[in-house]
Amino acid sequence: MAEKSFLQSNWRNIYLSEENFILTTVINIQQDN
Repeated sequence: MAEKSFLQSNWRNIYLSEENFILTTVINIQQDN
């Protein structure tokens, strides 16, 4: 049970960091223009 919740939270952290990376990239592109 604990293992399953660990995997879920780990996946969520990866998803959030991916989203942050995309947002940062978009902001950087907007600042360049």
